[in-house]
Amino acid sequence: MTPTTSAPRTPGHRATPDAGTRSATTPTHNTDRTGANNTGDSSVFAVLALAIGVGMLIAAFVTLDRVPGWADDYGAILVYLAFFLYMSIAGRLTWWAIDTLLAKAKNVRGSGRR
Repeated sequence: MTPTTSAPRTPGHRATPDAGTRSATTPTHNTDRTGANNTGDSSVFAVLALAIGVGMLIAAFVTLDRVPGWADDYGAILVYLAFFLYMSIAGRLTWWAIDTLLAKAKNVRGSGRR
């Protein structure tokens, strides 16, 4: 007989997963990236994040005319890098909040229809 070359089996590992079964490593909870289905409190955080994110974006656009002066005073690389980081955080916070609230609205609207 020839020895087999397959890897040793570990608990929770299958060489070929079956279509209708779950392995030990498959999560049983909803892994929605917005978190809207995982907890009921995410909509509260989303509203707060939306207010903060929109406020940050408005503040950035209001002070946009001061950026060249700050670049002269503190250095162009530092100011524009900080501005890019600030706008990235503000935009991502706003985007997450809108995405979470839309997912929550779809789930609420969709759960009423059966």
